[in-house]
Amino acid sequence: MIGAGARNRRIRFERAEVTQDAFGGEVRTWVKLCDAWAHVIFAKGAERREAAQERAAAAATFIVLHNPRTRDISVTDRIIFDGASWDIVSNIPSRDFNAEREIEAVRGVQ
Repeated sequence: MIGAGARNRRIRFERAEVTQDAFGGEVRTWVKLCDAWAHVIFAKGAERREAAQERAAAAATFIVLHNPRTRDISVTDRIIFDGASWDIVSNIPSRDFNAEREIEAVRGVQ
């Protein structure tokens, strides 16, 4: 488990909420799930090249504390970090099971 001081970046998790407009069309808005302190590890080397092939500008792993809110984050949710939205690719427990979550995400081309 990493120390609390390493989780030094504030991130926001959001979930899409779909409603219908007056014409029956779907309107998607993003609502806040929770904020969390995260340790951010940016992808390097081959991971960057792979992300670029998927038309992503950047890839990163966000390490946050494990709790009921972060455990329930899914690939349909997103992260707001550094002025951009990041599409979540996976949410897995860290090596210290039930201590942290490792949430991988990619930032799309802006």
